Amino acid sequence: MKNLILLIIIALLFSSCAVSSLQVQEDKRLVLQSDSKVYMLGLAQDTNLLRFVNLDITQNSIKRDSGSVLFYETIIVDQAYEFSRGSIETLKIIFDLSKSNVVYSSGNLLFVQLQVDDGRYVNIMAEVSAIQDMSYVYGYSNEEYLNLLRETGLNVDAATLKKALKVKSSITKWSQTRLIIEPILQALDKRGRF
Repeated sequence: MKNLILLIIIALLFSSCAVSSLQVQEDKRLVLQSDSKVYMLGLAQDTNLLRFVNLDITQNSIKRDSGSVLFYETIIVDQAYEFSRGSIETLKIIFDLSKSNVVYSSGNLLFVQLQVDDGRYVNIMAEVSAIQDMSYVYGYSNEEYLNLLRETGLNVDAATLKKALKVKSSITKWSQTRLIIEPILQALDKRGRF
């Protein structure tokens, strides 16, 4: 009986966790899937592949219906490694920015703003589906960001958003030297894993 109750509790916990997916599909649409709903965020235009010793990054510029451009990146980590830091700390290193404003975080979906030197913020939506991959899209104006939050069912007060930077090109800071100086990966600890 105790085992049955424990299984029911575990099932309820897992059923309440929202799992999201952010990816470019074969037809080049950038899609967010969340809570059984699909949100089309734009069309992938240019693609750039960066390869480093233990990870690969795919970069896309995303053209929105409104004409604005977003930037999307996917990080795939070598199977012998994992991210060594939490999602927000990893994003701070990737963007070389130090201050954050978490707008919303649940399950594997994260809406965060990272502050640039002049005090404005970069609006980022990230999806971390495992310890070995991460995808994120950035460059939203505050209006677009707020609309996306509301469209996905998140009721966020506009006053919580900081002034956004208008992003015109990729602003992530990728280099092998930086990855050595500020590592975002560590060897995968296989002890105790299934």
